Parts: sequence; structure tokens; C-alpha cells
Amino acid sequence: DGTLIGPPKTTAIHVGGDDNARKAYVDAAIKALNDCLPLSLSPALAQGIPGNVFTLQFSSPKK
Repeated sequence: DGTLIGPPKTTAIHVGGDDNARKAYVDAAIKALNDCLPLSLSPALAQGIPGNVFTLQFSSPKK
């Protein structure tokens, strides 16, 4: 139905700044993902997805 089986998990987080900056970045990335849910998938694509892990990379511009 286009929803996630479980909550998103964050890994390999490299954000400049303190813990508050890191938390704000992670929170924004998770919000961006949740704002796209439920996903609208074709039936053919949806058949191959259940049980697979997908990763998304969020990156911010380097200064």
C-alpha cells in the first residue's frame, strides 16, 4: 500500500556541528521521507519491493 514496514533508520551520518545540528539534520531527512508517504507504486513495481531494504542518501552542500 506504499507505506513503510518499519521506521526509517539512519546510518553513516556525517554532519558538521554539534549534536543539535546532527539531530536537526536527521529529523529533517526523516520528515522529507515521511512527507512522501505513502508511495504511489505501479502494481508490477510494488510486487518486487516487500522485504527488501532500500537506502536513500541525503547530503548537504559542503562549505
